[in-house]
Amino acid sequence: MDRSQIESWADAYIGVQSAPPHQKEGHPSYWAIDKFMLVLDDSESPKDCFSAILTVLEKEPSDDVLGVLAAGPLEDLLNYHGTEFIDKIEIEARRNPEFRDLLGGVWYTKEDDLQKRLNNIIGERW
Repeated sequence: MDRSQIESWADAYIGVQSAPPHQKEGHPSYWAIDKFMLVLDDSESPKDCFSAILTVLEKEPSDDVLGVLAAGPLEDLLNYHGTEFIDKIEIEARRNPEFRDLLGGVWYTKEDDLQKRLNNIIGERW
């Protein structure tokens, strides 16, 4: 996926997540939410999902959008592909305090090495 497609995905995600709750389901940009869900069955590239998450974050959306970004797409990426992304996550968290804060909104409860590494990034809030 090229940069312009990632940008469009991020813009659409922010648009639908910024809509009032009763307008989200039928929102014309709902495809952006669905696209993040495709990482669960590997229909969508986890690398593209990670890029889209970072692009949403770069656009400085509202706290509400950030909350659902953490509890949805980022949490799913960690739960399904965390071991392949943990090195990139650690680098991004060191470089980007906003990303480190976003990680604080994720629930990751598996007792494994990934959880230990995530705890080292953001502390024992997990």
